[in-house]
Amino acid sequence: MDFSPEHNYFFRVSDCFALLPEIWGGWEHEYIDPNSATTTLGAGATSITDTYRVPGIAQDRAVLGAGLTTIIKNKYEVYGRYDERLWDGGHLSQFSLGLSVKF
Repeated sequence: MDFSPEHNYFFRVSDCFALLPEIWGGWEHEYIDPNSATTTLGAGATSITDTYRVPGIAQDRAVLGAGLTTIIKNKYEVYGRYDERLWDGGHLSQFSLGLSVKF
């Protein structure tokens, strides 16, 4: 089995199966003012514009995550990822699963 070069730190379980652990970190900045945003609702010739507060989201957040990808026959990848966004006074946790097929 010929694994592609971008998989530098995989653990080969068999000739057809490998595991690729991943960790990442970063920083996000929200350019939209989190204290107010404008939305417009339109129906026919009438529209309503309103300003509302987006609670609990800071403009700057640290992003940390970990994931595990299974590589099957160098064609299929099944992955699970966990992301955590941290800011002063709050956090957001997110988990995702996915499948990738290469043609």
